[in-house]
Amino acid sequence: MTHIVNHSGVLETLGRKKILIVEDNVFNLKLFRDILTLNGYDVTGHPRAEGTLELIDEMNPDLILLDIGLPDLSGRDLAKQIRQDSDKSNIPLVAVTAFAMKEDQERFIEDGFDAFLTKPISVKGFVETIKEFTK
Repeated sequence: MTHIVNHSGVLETLGRKKILIVEDNVFNLKLFRDILTLNGYDVTGHPRAEGTLELIDEMNPDLILLDIGLPDLSGRDLAKQIRQDSDKSNIPLVAVTAFAMKEDQERFIEDGFDAFLTKPISVKGFVETIKEFTK
C-alpha cells in the first residue's frame, strides 16, 4: 500500500476512499472507525460540528457520516451548511441517529442527507450504505 503525507501533514493511503465521521460519542466513533477501516476505508473522526467545514476542505472526503445529536450544533443544521457550499454540496451525507420516526427521516432528506442509519446500527446495513455511496 502506498502512503503520502498531504500539505497539512496528514498521512493518506492512495486509492482508498476517505470517510469523515462527525460523532461526539467516543464509543460510536471507535465502532464506526473500526468497521470502516476493516472494510478498506481511510477514516478521520471529528467529535463536534465546530471545525468540520474546515476539515472537509482539508481532507476532501468521499463521504461524510454525520451524527444528528452533536453537542454544539445539530447534525441537520451542519448538513444544511455543507449543502450551501458549492465545493462541498456533492459529497454524500449519511445521517446517523437514534431518531427513527418517519417524520424525522423525511426531514433528514429535506436537510440534504442522502441516506440515514438508525442507532444501534446493523453492521451489514452500515457497510452496504457506505459502499453504495462510495462506488
